[in-house]
Amino acid sequence: MAIRRHITLDEHWSAEERNTFAVLAEEACVALASRDFIASEEIVSWPFVDDLRIHPRGAKEVRTAPVIELGRAIIALILGELSKIWLYGAPNGRDTLDVWKGPHSKS
Repeated sequence: MAIRRHITLDEHWSAEERNTFAVLAEEACVALASRDFIASEEIVSWPFVDDLRIHPRGAKEVRTAPVIELGRAIIALILGELSKIWLYGAPNGRDTLDVWKGPHSKS
């Protein structure tokens, strides 16, 4: 079984299709924002395409704030409005830089 670790969106999507995706993704972010975390038992119970499941790798819960942040970054990317560079593996965890303020700025 292949594991997908990326998002593939059709490069030929129309502006209307991108906007529809953005609206649906924002609705998901708003729904997630009503909770601080989701228990792993609930997460593994969600069926997806072909009955695939999400496995939180031993975590007892998943905090929603980082998921919402990623969701909103994907929305910005789809709409051509992403202005941050995401850095992983930094000493204090994930970090961002504002591309409009230069290489030494933190947003």
